[in-house]
Amino acid sequence: MRYIYDEQGVTFNYFLLTFIAIFLIPTTYFLLFNTSKDAKLRKNSCNCVACLRKESYLKNRKINPTDRISKKAIFVAVGWIFLAYLAYQIATVKFEIDVWDPYEVLGIPENAPLSQIKKHFKELSRKWHPDKAPEDKKAEYESKFIDFTKAYKVLTDDDIRKNYEEWGHPDGKQAYSLGIALPTWLVEAKNSPFVLGVYALAFGIGLPFFVGRWWYSSNAYTKDGIRTHTMDLYFKELRNNSTLKQILDLLSASAEYKELVEQRPSDTTLLPQIVSSVKEELDKRFSEKYQQSKRVSYTAPYCQKASALLHSHLLRIHFSDEELLKDKYFIAERSIRLINGILDIALAHRWLQTSLRCMELSQHLVQAILNLKERIFYKKFNFIHILYFHYLRNVFKALVPTEYESIMQIAGIYPLLKIDRAYFKVAGDAIITPGSIVTLIIKLRVVNSTSKAKEVKMNGFSKENEKNGIFDDDDDEKGGYLDSEDELLFGRSKNKQESDEKNDYVHAPYLLKDKMPYWWIFMADDKKDRIIIEPTKITNIVTTRTIRCQFQAPHDPGLYSFVAYIKSDSYVGTDIRKDLRLDVKDFSELPPDEEIDDEISEPEEDSIAGQMKLMREQGFAAAVAGGGDQKKKNDDSDSSDSD
Repeated sequence: MRYIYDEQGVTFNYFLLTFIAIFLIPTTYFLLFNTSKDAKLRKNSCNCVACLRKESYLKNRKINPTDRISKKAIFVAVGWIFLAYLAYQIATVKFEIDVWDPYEVLGIPENAPLSQIKKHFKELSRKWHPDKAPEDKKAEYESKFIDFTKAYKVLTDDDIRKNYEEWGHPDGKQAYSLGIALPTWLVEAKNSPFVLGVYALAFGIGLPFFVGRWWYSSNAYTKDGIRTHTMDLYFKELRNNSTLKQILDLLSASAEYKELVEQRPSDTTLLPQIVSSVKEELDKRFSEKYQQSKRVSYTAPYCQKASALLHSHLLRIHFSDEELLKDKYFIAERSIRLINGILDIALAHRWLQTSLRCMELSQHLVQAILNLKERIFYKKFNFIHILYFHYLRNVFKALVPTEYESIMQIAGIYPLLKIDRAYFKVAGDAIITPGSIVTLIIKLRVVNSTSKAKEVKMNGFSKENEKNGIFDDDDDEKGGYLDSEDELLFGRSKNKQESDEKNDYVHAPYLLKDKMPYWWIFMADDKKDRIIIEPTKITNIVTTRTIRCQFQAPHDPGLYSFVAYIKSDSYVGTDIRKDLRLDVKDFSELPPDEEIDDEISEPEEDSIAGQMKLMREQGFAAAVAGGGDQKKKNDDSDSSDSD
């Protein structure tokens, strides 16, 4: 076997072209797709003052060349240039197909007679005989003479001609050759140091470097993209009684702000002005003082900068410095992700009040609102009603039509939820017993003016039945779709249109990026300040939604009081809490089990089971006879009875 390398580099170019295209085309698609999607989303803002200010900022902000050209864009551009070069090389290469033709070697036409072949061969032999070759051309003369001789024998000798016609060569079958898609220069001895050096750089230095970098980054960040040092700080500092101010201080001490937010010399003159505005607003609105924590971990310059910009975002304080505005937007958007890290720690401890504060702070960060007062849950009146009662009578009269339309447009965006029904159920049982697996079923409905569920009946609920307290329980009866554990937990219901519904993006004019809303739904014990069912994140609630959560019932019978919470991560004033009562019955109150009929009918005599029974009772002979005697006796007894 002999190996044939790619002398012209054609096959190797095809390999490189295919390999690069596999990675380059999907990367280019996602880069262009995400860019066009972001540009499309930013056009969907409303006409309120804040949205117009945001749109103006996005149009007029100064973008550095480094921000315009990302590393991925540079990689894609270089990749396409190299791909075009390879395509050009493949398109312009000239293929040289080496086909051994005896007529071409001798330089005669294919229809030449034998006499002409012999005459022409003699002339070539006299001219190219090795004995007549100069000293410096002996190898060339010898090679040509051998070729002329082989060609002559093919055309004059029948045996050699047969080898040529069968194997394509006058010498018969040649050695098996294997083509390798590598250029010849890559395996030449003179290039060995260069090739070995590249291999050493790639696999001895490059591969360990990238593997170590990946390993370090995987250990440096959690699955949610938060620094592990930040999560360590949250775990050490967070307490069950942490206030909203303390959580804000904890956010400002995150390691992300130290690494990703630039500390500039101009901050020493601009930040004190922002801090002064924050102090003034806090005192005017809440009669509160702005005091930065004096703990060592919170006194670093990056912590003070993050705290000042966070408060300026929550208080909607405007300033004109381009760099600080960029930092403020970044810190606000990153804080929305970081607050979920603090929430995860609070949920791991089952702390109710701290978890509620984290969820409310998420709302404040999205809407740029700071509320230091007690939270409000709306039972009878939702946000629209409160907006009407408090503002419509006094304020709306003074508004111009455009301002009124803007306010009503924003109010219509709010996806206000209502709990149509919340109840407990145990699969297969009529009552809840100690230690049983209970499913909390919550049926939600959107009730704001843009909801499709306002006037139509959804999931068995109508406005008339709702007033009378009548609900349709057809789906909840035993034997229905809620009877199995999988259906109770995962809700594989008949209403498949729920998965096709999509929410609009959050109206958040103080954030640069668009955000999808979601809600936390969970159950807690207010008296013990404990979360019973961990929050379930849901999104895409447009008309109705049924939520199912499982937990274990208490181990002692009795009447237990719990609270179901629905908390938005983005909207302020839409939270709901509903009181629930769980009645755990003793095992003695379970209904008796139905009796099961264990009687087994007698097998027929003609069946295999009947024959086996007959063999056991009367023996093998009776079974072969088919039980005729027994049947006759039974017939006689029947006839005597009838007489």
